[in-house]
Amino acid sequence: MTDPASSPTVSTSALVAALRQNLHPLLCLAAGWLTWTYVGALALLLVWLEWRGEHFALTGALLFAPPLVLLLPLLILAPYCLLARPRLIILQAAAIALVVFGFMGFRWTPPQPARDGEIRLITHNVGQGSRPQFHSFVAAENPDVIALQDARGRGTEFAKKYPAHHVVSRSEFVLISRFPILHSDPVDQAKWFGRPIAARFELLCHDRTLIIYNVHLPTPRQQLNRFLSGRALADLLVEEDSTRRPSTYGEWTRARLKLANELAGVFAREPLPFLVCGDFNTPDHGVIYHTIARHLTDAHLRSGRGWGFTFPGPTSNPFSLRGPWLRIDQAFAGRGWEPISCAPEPGRRSQHCAVVARFIPKT
Repeated sequence: MTDPASSPTVSTSALVAALRQNLHPLLCLAAGWLTWTYVGALALLLVWLEWRGEHFALTGALLFAPPLVLLLPLLILAPYCLLARPRLIILQAAAIALVVFGFMGFRWTPPQPARDGEIRLITHNVGQGSRPQFHSFVAAENPDVIALQDARGRGTEFAKKYPAHHVVSRSEFVLISRFPILHSDPVDQAKWFGRPIAARFELLCHDRTLIIYNVHLPTPRQQLNRFLSGRALADLLVEEDSTRRPSTYGEWTRARLKLANELAGVFAREPLPFLVCGDFNTPDHGVIYHTIARHLTDAHLRSGRGWGFTFPGPTSNPFSLRGPWLRIDQAFAGRGWEPISCAPEPGRRSQHCAVVARFIPKT
C-alpha cells in the first residue's frame, strides 16, 4: 500500500520528470543560451559600472541602486533552468556570488590587536544622523579623532559634549581630537560652486604631524530624482538657468568629475602623512570613486568586515534586504599610514551610519 504521506512528493517528482521529457530540445538549448548570455552581460555590466559607470545616465543611476537588482533576471531564469537544464544553476550561483561577494565588496579581515601609534578615527554625517545612536557608538569605540560633516554652527555643542578634547569647526566641518589641532583651513583648491567640499586639519599626533582631510561631496539626489521621475521629461520642455548649477545629467557628471580630479590633486600634492574620511556621496564603484581613491588606500577594502554599507538608513526596499546598500561614507589612508580595521556603526536609526577605522603608521 502506498504511504499517503509520500504520495505528494512522488507525484511532484513524476510531474517534473514528465515535463522534462516532453520539453522540446530547442527549449533546453535556449536555457543554456539565455544563461550564458545573462552571465556574460552581467560580467560586462559590472566592469562598466566599476570603471565607467557615470558616463551613461542609466548605469549612473544603477550605481546607486541596490546591487541585488542585478540578479532580477534569475527570478525567471532559475526556475526555467531547474526544469530544463538543472546543471546551469551552478553557473547562475556563480553569478550570484560575483555580485554578492565581489561587486558588493564583501570583506572578512580577522580582528586586529591594538598597535603602537595607532589612530582610531570615526567619521559621520551628523546632519542626517541619530544623536543618541551616534553618541553611544562613540562611547563604545572611544576614538582618538572624530570627523563630522554637515555640522555647520554646531562646534560649540560638540565642544561642550567632549570637554576633554580639542574641537575646531571650519565651514560645515567639525574635528574633535584627543591630540592638539595646530591648524585648520577649508580646502580652496576644490569647491562646488563656491562651497568648500573639504577641510584640512593639522594635528600633533604622537610627536609627529598628521593631516586629516574631512570631506563632504555634493549629493547626487537632484540629478537622480530627475532621471527616475517625471522631471526627466519636464527638463526636455522647460529651459533652466544653468549659470549656477548643472542642468543636465551630462553637465552634472562633468562637473563632478572635475571636482573629483581637483580633490585627488590635493591629496597627490600633500607632502605630510595624512588620512581622508567623510561623506563622499559616491558609491565605491565608478569613475568618481576611482579618481578620488587613486592616491589612497580604502580602509574597508583593505581591512573591513562584511559589506560596510552606510546608507540609506531605515528602509523597506525589498532589494536591499531592508537595510543599507551603499557605502558612501568612507575612510582612507594616505601617505604614511595604513588601515588595520574598518566597520560601520551597527544601528539602523541614522540615515548615514558612522564609520570607525583604525590606522597605523607605515614602517
